[in-house]
Amino acid sequence: MAVLAAQPLAYVVFSPLAGLLLDGEGGSNGSGPRLGPRSSVIVLKLGVAAVGLGSACLGTSRWWPCLLAARLLQGAGGAAAEVVAMVWVAEAVPKERLASAEGILEAATGLGYACGLPVAGMLYGSRRGGNAFAPFCAGAVVCAAALLCSEAASLFARRRCSDIHEDGGQSEGGERATQISASEVLRRTASVSSTIFVYGALMGNVYASLALYNQHVHELGAAQSGALLMLIAVAYIILCPIVGGLCDGPVLRSKLCLVSGLLLALLAYSLLAAGALLCQGVGLLVLGASEALVLIPAWPVLLDLAGGEETEASGTVSAILNTSYLAGEGMGPFLSLLLVNHLGFQVAMIVQVFIIGLAYLAVADLTSERACAQKAEPVASGRYVRMP
Repeated sequence: MAVLAAQPLAYVVFSPLAGLLLDGEGGSNGSGPRLGPRSSVIVLKLGVAAVGLGSACLGTSRWWPCLLAARLLQGAGGAAAEVVAMVWVAEAVPKERLASAEGILEAATGLGYACGLPVAGMLYGSRRGGNAFAPFCAGAVVCAAALLCSEAASLFARRRCSDIHEDGGQSEGGERATQISASEVLRRTASVSSTIFVYGALMGNVYASLALYNQHVHELGAAQSGALLMLIAVAYIILCPIVGGLCDGPVLRSKLCLVSGLLLALLAYSLLAAGALLCQGVGLLVLGASEALVLIPAWPVLLDLAGGEETEASGTVSAILNTSYLAGEGMGPFLSLLLVNHLGFQVAMIVQVFIIGLAYLAVADLTSERACAQKAEPVASGRYVRMP
């Protein structure tokens, strides 16, 4: 159990650290230098390499301390790589196109998960009694290939764009940027980040309990239950780019999509509470759509609450989003023990309808005229933005 929990735990711990490092919060006075492009490239590549090394260790070792260290390495590397990728997108894409870029990023991530699971299953079953070496080492090979492809792409880009300066030093005539502390970012984004945490916990409960419910009530096997749960991923992958396009433009569109996603979750959990397989299938598709409507606009909404593009908080905001959802999803099995084991699956889904309703009330004010007119005032610092 400790080995299984090590990876998400390391992700939750290292994701905020990566965000603070990227935003320059690591100095002794809380305002260290912001990482430049070359430094962030190194962090990204080290993260991918750490995931690959952890996968290789899992496939070649049976000693539990080594397995524990490998899972911790995977979590830390994944956190660093994903936060850097999100920060790159946030800083390279105009604010009005941020949701669309996030939709593409999330669709690619979801497609990787959807393809990785069945491929790993086939590799594991390639030998009688199970073949743990093949899937883990295949993951290490994929990470190595990703590093080689990124290096080739970097060489090609440097040749085509040799006039672009990669170093991000201070510019003499640069415009003065603004910075807010991590604690201030947390305060401003508390309502949305806590809602994302609750949403993740409810999703985790579905993943943890639906298969067991169907096994006892509908006599479905593990493969059939897994295929049913894949409906969430199918809807999510298809709708991520679509939702991103809908959210492009004023941040009010993202806020409307976010609260609409929470309302759609009410319908999804109501359908799951019915218990019938047909209702479950429709409910899981609706739940995947709800997940896209909540998570894709959450990023531009959080950035807006933190102060918008005028603040150097994209790393912290990315870490808040990733940590809130994953920490909540990690609470899903515990929520399953609390709700499903005592109330039954169907009653637990009814309880989740009320919980998601409360989460909706917590952020419904985002779309009010007062909230849309209010502009956060970041605290100025002595930093300079790089000039093109």
